[in-house]
Amino acid sequence: MKIFVGGSLHNIEKNEEVCHQFVTRLGEAIVERGHILLNGCRGSLDQKIAESAAAWLEKNKRNPHDQIHSYILEGEEDKQIHEVGSIFISELEDWELSHETLWIPEQINLADVTVFIAGSNGTFKAANFARIAHKPILGIGMFGGSGYSLNKKEREGFEEKYAHLLSKSLSYSNLNQFTKDVNHLADIVVSLCEDLERSSSVFTIMSFKKEYDDVFNTFSSICKKHEFNAVRTDHDPNLNPITSRILDGIKESDFVIADVSEKSPNVFYEIGYAKGINRPVIITAQKGTDLPFDIKDLPVIFYDRLNMKEDLEPSLEKYIKSQKSRFE
Repeated sequence: MKIFVGGSLHNIEKNEEVCHQFVTRLGEAIVERGHILLNGCRGSLDQKIAESAAAWLEKNKRNPHDQIHSYILEGEEDKQIHEVGSIFISELEDWELSHETLWIPEQINLADVTVFIAGSNGTFKAANFARIAHKPILGIGMFGGSGYSLNKKEREGFEEKYAHLLSKSLSYSNLNQFTKDVNHLADIVVSLCEDLERSSSVFTIMSFKKEYDDVFNTFSSICKKHEFNAVRTDHDPNLNPITSRILDGIKESDFVIADVSEKSPNVFYEIGYAKGINRPVIITAQKGTDLPFDIKDLPVIFYDRLNMKEDLEPSLEKYIKSQKSRFE
């Protein structure tokens, strides 16, 4: 994945020595775990994190050009603050927010997750670009400055959008702890980034009977239209026990579609498991299905098997769009 790290090492408000150590370790941790570091190649933090990442890569006989990607504006080559990794000239005229047509700087637009440490106005500007581009924002709290402000600002919305993707041991609050263990803090940040790499998988819970193939095919075609991949356990070539394949499939999914047209204890158990780990569940059923009491209060898409194009497809597409918009 690609991780943008922004901020500044000038005028650090709190824990300055630890902040320098943390930035060094974060650069190492990002590339050590196989990710690409993105930055702007203009500031003190850009230099420190890129050089620490490059040193780790060179020590471990890996090529910094593959995992450190930095950007500068054309005509500002004299402001280039480091020479490690791959340094690209931005295709944009500038990195300002004041244009009629807004273009996102490449280092943010290409990122899967953005991380902000200390800093001031320039850091806020980069974070605003990240918001516009719908990128997750991780603000590091313990060093003050913009990183602390962003941590407070983003916390509530972050939990609402992304909590279901996080491992149980991780939360946004981890970013606001005080610690001198920079290895641990860097590990938390990179682990959060990894959890936030959004899954394209949609796990389907339903009968495996052949007569339901057309229902699954409808799920699959609508998911594909919105860049998701519908997965059904009996189509999975994995040879692991079926129970672990089902639970892993739910864990690894972005959301779940459950068809309850046939009453099955397994189906209801899997729905309960999905809800228990905060996976959104879209429920479908044939018209006339008698729903059990424990899901009667949940929204259900009812459909006529002879008229799925009008009954199932538009409603399912609406729900999938709403799931996709959670991140926007």
